[in-house]
Amino acid sequence: MSLTLLRHKFALSLFPLSCSSYAIFILILMPQVQASVQIGPQESVRFAREGTRGMVVADDQQAAEWGATPLRKGGNAIDAAVATGFALAVTRPHYAALGGGGFLVFCPAPRNGQPKQCQVIDFREKAPALAHRDMYLRNGKADTQVSQNGALASGVPGVTAGLLLALEKYGTRPRKEILAEPIRLARKGIRFSTNTEQALRSR
Repeated sequence: MSLTLLRHKFALSLFPLSCSSYAIFILILMPQVQASVQIGPQESVRFAREGTRGMVVADDQQAAEWGATPLRKGGNAIDAAVATGFALAVTRPHYAALGGGGFLVFCPAPRNGQPKQCQVIDFREKAPALAHRDMYLRNGKADTQVSQNGALASGVPGVTAGLLLALEKYGTRPRKEILAEPIRLARKGIRFSTNTEQALRSR
């Protein structure tokens, strides 16, 4: 787990983003960026980390650090979460890829002491146009091999559309800036994690 601790000018923005089997949490409290902290798998179980100003949390140091970059440039929680999500699509391709879906819940900072309404975007995968009720039945019985593996197991992904919609509606930084590091990582390569290696071996 990687935590990037920050200081920022927003009073309170909590952004949980769930895509497939991962989640990004970005909490921004108040005003200058602190530091990036890498927590090992054993240490993360035993020790909590506290941030009094804000933090970006992701299952990858490169992605968490990139998520903090828009905040350093004056961006908001949406900018940070979208940047982190696209970076994870490269650094954690086995579970955070663009072929999945997710949910977005964005609660803006209160203004003048009054809370603002939370916003939700549902960008889960959808069934293809030709999908039908009995497509996973074989000899009258449900076949989990067909529903979990192969072409018929795939839905129409929503991650890219959902993240870009969030950036367009609630973000402040340009798309080109947010996507710069994920594109660079995809072209130049990433540091392979043990989990990614194991995932590739198992599939």
